[in-house]
Amino acid sequence: MKNKELVGDSADEAKPAASTPPSTIKLGRVKKSQIKKLKNGHGKLMEEVIQIAQGEIAKLADPGEGKFYQPVIILYHRKAKASRRKVSVLGATLDRKKLRKSGIDF
Repeated sequence: MKNKELVGDSADEAKPAASTPPSTIKLGRVKKSQIKKLKNGHGKLMEEVIQIAQGEIAKLADPGEGKFYQPVIILYHRKAKASRRKVSVLGATLDRKKLRKSGIDF
């Protein structure tokens, strides 16, 4: 790997005119179906992301004649399925929480 300091003038040419830190949008715990809709550009979460992004755009300074792009990072956690609490052992349906209390982990 080469340091940018060793490259010289070509490193100065590659720098963007104005760099801004990326905006972060935290959505919290989200269902799998909502994540799919968000990735396809539809749904309630997409509307929420658009509203937040428009608010961030309003805060930025006017770029002038050229276009200005703001990187956006969207963070979310997928909700666990509710059915994961039950487990079938030898034909009997048992509660995972009760099994963990007794020292058995599935």
